[in-house]
Amino acid sequence: MFLLALVVALVVALALAWALYQARRIVLPVRALAAGARELGGGGLEHRIIVGGRDELSQLADTFNQMAERLQVSLHEIADQNERLRHGLILARDIQMGLMPSSPPWKNEVLTVHARSLPASEVGGDFYTYMALPGGRAAVAIGDISGKGVAAALLMALTSSTLESQARVLDHPGAMLIAIHEALQPRLQANHMNAALMIAIYDPARQQMAVANAGMIAPLLVRALPDGGSSCRFIDVSGLPIGTLLPANYPDVEVSLAPGDTMIFLSDGIVEAHNRADELYGFERLEALVASMPQRLSVADIVRHILDSVLAFTDGAEPHDDITILVTQRTISGAAYEAQLTTGGTTFGDAI
Repeated sequence: MFLLALVVALVVALALAWALYQARRIVLPVRALAAGARELGGGGLEHRIIVGGRDELSQLADTFNQMAERLQVSLHEIADQNERLRHGLILARDIQMGLMPSSPPWKNEVLTVHARSLPASEVGGDFYTYMALPGGRAAVAIGDISGKGVAAALLMALTSSTLESQARVLDHPGAMLIAIHEALQPRLQANHMNAALMIAIYDPARQQMAVANAGMIAPLLVRALPDGGSSCRFIDVSGLPIGTLLPANYPDVEVSLAPGDTMIFLSDGIVEAHNRADELYGFERLEALVASMPQRLSVADIVRHILDSVLAFTDGAEPHDDITILVTQRTISGAAYEAQLTTGGTTFGDAI
């Protein structure tokens, strides 16, 4: 009995030792596979799983390693493609910015103008342009294509070129918008997009600016007051964006400009700018800012003043839309301006 019990105990001990050995042979590779899978899942594609032997677990580890190598090669290829795409987008952005004029094709004695456009991504759908028209007239335009990215940039270039071609044959901004709507509606509808566009033409002989609007924010008229303050109000001019299925109707609104009067044209990216608390910049904040600006600021200073205010408000928040602003000002010399304010010969608060 003693010998039998001893043999049984020895057999049990050997069985347990063999079971522990086999369990260790299975558990350790499984743990290595689990740790390697976690490492690969976390992006560590350079990690390799080392499992000895020639059993099924080692074959599974080799499969994991081969998968990691293929993923690593694919990742490098994707990174190279992204780098080429990024360089292409940077080039496209440079070309897009080059399509927008840096200075007007007329003398500043007619009308001073300055504009800036800040795309939300590498390329955007906002644009502006200046055009010199017969009879000494000066035309400015600002547009906003729905959406962002390459598609909006391509349609932006198409809309800008169509505008310039229509400006050569038509005299009124409303007629230009109708012609552009008829030319671009099929293509815009095919892409489920639309184009907001505003055109303003200043006639120095009549001292009036004719404005027509297709879906843009109404322009803001700023007038200097004799008491040193300023008045600002939005011009009541509106219309549906270009490309809609509804009939196009874009009436001209004429604005009489006194010396020193400023017109501010902007895209909705300014008033719809969000800060980190998801608050809108809004119209009220814009009007308060414009009303508080000092008199006789240059158009470049006005643009910079507004953009600085919007960027300070957003405080680095992710931009929701492109931002574009264009400012025109009827030119007048400083001496003449002071003389008119002193004599009261010009009433700067006259209605349109």
